[in-house]
Amino acid sequence: MDVKRIGASITAFRKANGYTQELLADKLRLSPQAVSKWETGAGLPEASVLIELVEIALSSLTINRSCYVQGLTFIKIQRILRLK
Repeated sequence: MDVKRIGASITAFRKANGYTQELLADKLRLSPQAVSKWETGAGLPEASVLIELVEIALSSLTINRSCYVQGLTFIKIQRILRLK
């Protein structure tokens, strides 16, 4: 298991979703130091925490997909209105 690679993935996920270490830690009911420890490869989250991370990631994907679809719909409506 590549601890540094897992840490880099957690960092990338956190930043892509606009979370600070503090905010992610708060969502997981942990300390920001725990998140920092994972991101630097000094440790790994417990299995129960990994499950929570996946749930947060899935909810982020659902929200981002919804916004994307709504954005596309809005763009299509704008194009239709311009054609008339």
